[in-house]
Amino acid sequence: MITKINKLKDFGIFQNFTWNGIDNFKKKNLIYGWNYSGKTTLSKLFQNLEFKDKNKYFTGSEFDFTTEKNNSPTNHTHNDLENFPYDVKVFNTNYIKRIFTFDVPNSDIQPISFYLGDPSGELDKKIKTLDKKKEQLENIRDNRYQKIVDEFGKYDKKTGSKFTDKAKNIRENYLDGKLTRDDFNISHFRVIASKVKSDLTKYTLSNTERDKIKVDVVATKDFEPQKEDYSFTENLESLANEVKRVLEDTAPKSIPFPELDGDQELFDWVQIGIKLHQNSTECKFCTKNLPENRISDLNSYYSKKLKEIQDTIASVHEEIDVEKEKLKIKFPDKRNFGKSFQKDYQEAIDNYSKTVRKYKTQLIVLGKDLKRKTSDYFNNIPATEIELITFEEDFKEIKKAVKAHNDWLAEFDENKKKALAKILNHYVAEYLQAENYNKKESDKNKAVSIITNINSKITTNKIDKLALEAQLKSSVKGQTELNDILEIFLHRDDIKIEIRNEKFTLERSGHPATNLSEGEKSAIAFSYFLTELKALRKDDPPKLPNTIVFIDVQKTGIVYHPQRIKVSIVRRVKVNHLQRMKVNH
Repeated sequence: MITKINKLKDFGIFQNFTWNGIDNFKKKNLIYGWNYSGKTTLSKLFQNLEFKDKNKYFTGSEFDFTTEKNNSPTNHTHNDLENFPYDVKVFNTNYIKRIFTFDVPNSDIQPISFYLGDPSGELDKKIKTLDKKKEQLENIRDNRYQKIVDEFGKYDKKTGSKFTDKAKNIRENYLDGKLTRDDFNISHFRVIASKVKSDLTKYTLSNTERDKIKVDVVATKDFEPQKEDYSFTENLESLANEVKRVLEDTAPKSIPFPELDGDQELFDWVQIGIKLHQNSTECKFCTKNLPENRISDLNSYYSKKLKEIQDTIASVHEEIDVEKEKLKIKFPDKRNFGKSFQKDYQEAIDNYSKTVRKYKTQLIVLGKDLKRKTSDYFNNIPATEIELITFEEDFKEIKKAVKAHNDWLAEFDENKKKALAKILNHYVAEYLQAENYNKKESDKNKAVSIITNINSKITTNKIDKLALEAQLKSSVKGQTELNDILEIFLHRDDIKIEIRNEKFTLERSGHPATNLSEGEKSAIAFSYFLTELKALRKDDPPKLPNTIVFIDVQKTGIVYHPQRIKVSIVRRVKVNHLQRMKVNH
């Protein structure tokens, strides 16, 4: 309860009031005095407490109360009304004005009415404010953020989604129609998108990589393994050494034949002819007799060593021809290889062909050196310098290309599966990049968070509105009690309270009540006030025990801490005006 008013400053008639030893307030207090002595002003002070608004009356005023609860006194000033420990209900002329609305211009209401459970109409205003706030929140949610969420939802909605359309497009147009709906649909697309979106560039292939992998994906298993090893022993260096030895070898000449030395054709013809004229005395060509010792002299000229050199030259020529034949390898056609391996294989074969041409060039050089030797058996001839050519790198590349094809065949199904996964990752990542998907998802997530917050506010709004509406509707239960109290005060039952559109409407003998006297208004308002107090007692838990009641009626003001309300005359306790309350005019 309030025990005393320590200070009142600039509060209407109370410009500088202090308690100064006046007896403390009791549970029930009667304040009386002349008109304009400050009774109604005191009721306004208690209304400041009721509405917890220090400026409701007399802006800028100061006041200080002492309350006592559980034998513990506490001071409260105008600056801490939110912490004031009691509820306050004030009945005065302002309360009566708040109840009745017939003086409101253009109100379009019954001649005399007041808000159901809301004498000042504040609850109705708060409800309308909540409705307006809810409309604003819903407008922001639906027309701004929900649109972002809905737009993003088009990617993965149940039917006709962007993911569905893209998956179908990839199936039908990207991989030569090799995929069925069971192979790739929105479910597959969704899983891949979830994986690749974290690093789109990582899964995006270059055009060259994409085309190569696509070949593997659309390939069919209609190839055979191919021979990998095509190498042979290279004899260019050994042939070059043999030719060098032949060129450096010489045949001795016992008898000179200048005419043979200068004529290669004659040299070769005579060497063959000797064999035809062994043990013969007559020339088989001209039938003339051969000179004496002609055959023996020629045999001395064409020595055994010369024959060895000639035989060696012939043998090396044969070896060179054999070396040339080794180069004629029958490689498989590139069409026997998977498409992704044909390019590398053909490049390796083409490089081998280039090396073959270089190799043959060196063999031709060796052949020419041997031919030079047949023109000069009797002298040392220098060998032509040659370039040693090897096929080692070419065979290595051919084997590598063929092995890649063979390995691919051995793991065809697994490789095709990997290639398909890789290119699908690429197509999905490429699509997400083009759609700026990650940015849109981020915007969607932010929108969802904001919508959640908005919905939370709307829920709170709804709870607050229901609470306010409950306050309004709770007074409907007091309609009968209000009419009973009204009948006691008026001593007649022609004026009744009826409920119309959630408002109390006064009716006289079944018709809208008009031209009420001030006394009737006061009686009706006070009846309503008492009904409100009774409702506080019925709250769970009851609020009335913690409520301070101030009643200002004509010349009597009552400060009351009730435990229960009875419709009866409150006991008057006379207290000397100047002694009980210092009131300055």
